[in-house]
Amino acid sequence: MKSLHIIAFDIPYPPNYGGVIVVYYHLKALAKAGVRIILHAFQYGNRQPNPQLEQWCDQVYYYPRPLKIVDQFKKRPFIVESRTSDALLKRLTQDQHPIFFEGQHTCRYIAHPKLKNRQKIVRTHNIEWQYYTNLANLENNPLKKLYFKLESWKLRQFELEMTTHANLIISLSKSDAHYYSKQHPNTVYVPPFHPDEDILTKKGKGAYLLFHGNLSVSDNERAALYLVEEIAPKVNFPIVVAGRNPNKKLIQSVNQQMNVSLSINPSDKELNQLVQNAHIHFLWTFQKAGMKLKLLKALFNGRHCIANDLMVSETGLEQLCCICKNSTDIIKIINRLISIDFNEKSIQLRRQILEQTYSNEKNIQKTIHHIWK
Repeated sequence: MKSLHIIAFDIPYPPNYGGVIVVYYHLKALAKAGVRIILHAFQYGNRQPNPQLEQWCDQVYYYPRPLKIVDQFKKRPFIVESRTSDALLKRLTQDQHPIFFEGQHTCRYIAHPKLKNRQKIVRTHNIEWQYYTNLANLENNPLKKLYFKLESWKLRQFELEMTTHANLIISLSKSDAHYYSKQHPNTVYVPPFHPDEDILTKKGKGAYLLFHGNLSVSDNERAALYLVEEIAPKVNFPIVVAGRNPNKKLIQSVNQQMNVSLSINPSDKELNQLVQNAHIHFLWTFQKAGMKLKLLKALFNGRHCIANDLMVSETGLEQLCCICKNSTDIIKIINRLISIDFNEKSIQLRRQILEQTYSNEKNIQKTIHHIWK
């Protein structure tokens, strides 16, 4: 039996935000394919050890992630330096199984002499230094802006250490794979793992336009505000904004619009119902970063999708969305789609494209092949 160490940046259960969704459904796919998993997860915030992970993993270990101010002043990025554990390193050295690092965050020991002769795989969830540069550009708080800029610089420096000592780099998007292939000859593209196995899109019409995402993430907040303030006043159609932890500014903006409602911290079941009953999905981003799982969720479960180029570029999903460049385009497309039923022909096109590229079963076989070829 093949065995694999996986180092996760967070406890991947419940799978309720982008990064941990990819990790959790990767674990599930590996286990179903017969791989024995030794999971190492860093614990912080309000996420707790969960026995659900033992369904897919042979062994599960948890490590505290103390968020110490002193780590801000060290050479390595804070997101890397704060994920340090002697116990983790000791366990990794007790066998010769390959080590799978989930994200640059987890690569603290990738260059450690004790792991010199091991097979080391890094899945890059983003080009992290670019992601942190974008966070800095979106941030208004001067101290947070400084932190993001410094972290971006450190991540760019640490990237060389990561790519030098990895044997294989797996990227979630084609654009990220292209970027890393210039630094590492053994770079491959494998789409993200996700919860959707079947196309559950309903035919006909839905009741509203939906935007969903983690609303505490600055890019999602900005996209939601753009929808509420720039689009909502100019369309005569109900709009629902759904997601985790919206701030006061967004709540106030929603309250000022007659046709917009806010669903705060919906459960998985509630979110799935919101997605399936929507008529139009608004998929908008102001930064190119990895692959947006909300796009897959909408396409597997929802009806019409409006997106911008940053959301769909190099995903192979462009023809499944109405691509818009600005608010004028968006308003025009919304007014056109309001009266259009979603039909069986559109569902079949989705099935054809999504099952070809975004099948967990196919993509886990690609992953296994690249690790043990």
